[in-house]
Amino acid sequence: MLRKLYLPLIALAGGIASALLAVNLHVIFYVLVPLWAFLLGYFTNWRWGLLYGFLLFVGYTGAMSFLHNPPTSSLALRFTLPFDLGFNFVLGGFSLVLIAGLAWVIRRKGLKHIASGLVIMVLAATVAYCSYTALPRYQYAYFVEIHSPDIGRIEAIYLPLPAIADEPSLELLEYPFLPVEYTMDDYSLDLVDTDYGLMLRVSRPPGSYLSGHVSLEFKQLIDSYQTVQLLPSYEGEPPEFFTAPLGFVSDGDVELTVDVSARVRTQINVNFYNFKSVYYAARLEFEGSVSAEEWVMAEGQAGRLTRVLISGASGY
Repeated sequence: MLRKLYLPLIALAGGIASALLAVNLHVIFYVLVPLWAFLLGYFTNWRWGLLYGFLLFVGYTGAMSFLHNPPTSSLALRFTLPFDLGFNFVLGGFSLVLIAGLAWVIRRKGLKHIASGLVIMVLAATVAYCSYTALPRYQYAYFVEIHSPDIGRIEAIYLPLPAIADEPSLELLEYPFLPVEYTMDDYSLDLVDTDYGLMLRVSRPPGSYLSGHVSLEFKQLIDSYQTVQLLPSYEGEPPEFFTAPLGFVSDGDVELTVDVSARVRTQINVNFYNFKSVYYAARLEFEGSVSAEEWVMAEGQAGRLTRVLISGASGY
């Protein structure tokens, strides 16, 4: 009787605890969830095993959904929870129910029975899949946002380049992502040697006109974790602060804001459908008025972003 009362609660609480540990401590707790399902089902029958496995899945995925969109976020938990439960179950969560429901076979029939071998294969395959998707994946990105009510008067802006291990990423000229409302006919990108070093020039062809803002985005997968920089840059105090040059060419005084950032995202799965992302970023911001031809030293900051994001797409 006590087992019937407490084990379902233990399965549910174990799923919740594993999710919190996987996000806040180490992803190993995601990899171990199939083993928790096996242990819960080993000492019972298939009916109770199915229940324990399902409650373990619900507890784990429900906690992940809460972390994904807590009640204080713009998306209510009641909106994300059904999708997280459904997608995670289809993409592999059903294996937890299957493992817990079949684990008793090994206890009853022994390891040499063919049914026991199939159960072990399902368990091993699930653990292997969780381990593989929990391996970190890395992506670096470069973003530029330029806002000005007089942007049509700006002829060119010189920007720091993104760099990994002190090597500028020159591929951004080949594969930039541009907003739908702009095309390469509206402005051009090229590399220019300046008094400060090699920089990215965003220039407006004669006769073209841009309204509102200009934005650039470049992304690329990388093989290992590397911190990113904006070059050229100069160290400040404390070390995570720096300054970098920005150059402007216009037909008069212009008010504008410039936001330049380079970041590396480390992404690891914490469920069959959900992953967490941790960011390291170098960001440079400038807001003010510039004259016809002017260079300014803008202040920037680099470091690991403390916020851990839980998202609803695995990337696999």
